[in-house]
Order: sequence, then structure tokens, then C-alpha cells
Amino acid sequence: MNQPIILALIVYIYHQVWQRIPEKQRNALEQLATPIVQMVEQQYQNASPQEKKDAALHAISLAFTAFNLPEPDDAVINAFIESAVFEMNRLKAATPITQPLPQISRTSQFKKG
Repeated sequence: MNQPIILALIVYIYHQVWQRIPEKQRNALEQLATPIVQMVEQQYQNASPQEKKDAALHAISLAFTAFNLPEPDDAVINAFIESAVFEMNRLKAATPITQPLPQISRTSQFKKG
């Protein structure tokens, strides 16, 4: 399959899911998905994509339990995880690679005028 077609399909499914889930679940997913995906990405850098996805799914599930909210289906959570991963990758690609700052030599700092 072509990447733009897959992207369009993910966006379509995400919007369909978004419209059908209860507001409390939607708000919780909106607030939890991106930070949890970022945390998993940092803590499990060497893990496979599936292991990272499973860790994010588990963390979101635990958060719903901790906040005493009804947990949406895994398919719904997966859609939010995929959306967060897509957005994170998009931002990485859009961020220019920065050069390290030039070092100031000690002699130039203390020149006598």
C-alpha cells in the first residue's frame, strides 16, 4: 500500500472514532496519549515498535483505571497512539537539525581592552 493512502486511512479512522467515543474518554485520551507515547519512546528506545505500542497501550489502560474512568476498546486507544506517534514523527521531521553552539575560547573572553 502507498504511504499517503495509509495516512489518509489512519486520519479517517481517527476522526470516525473521535466522533463516537464519550466526551470523558475522549478528553482523557487527548490528554494522555501524547505524553505517554513520548515517555514510552524515551524509556524504550531500543524496543521494537510493537513492544512500544504495547507499553503505551498498557500505560494508558492503567491511567484510565487510576482515574476511575471507563476504558475504551483497545482499537480506540490504538488509534490515539497511532495519531500521537504520527504527530511526534511529523514534528521530528519538521524540526531542523541544529548545529552545536560555537565554543568561545578562554583567551577571547579575557582580552584586555
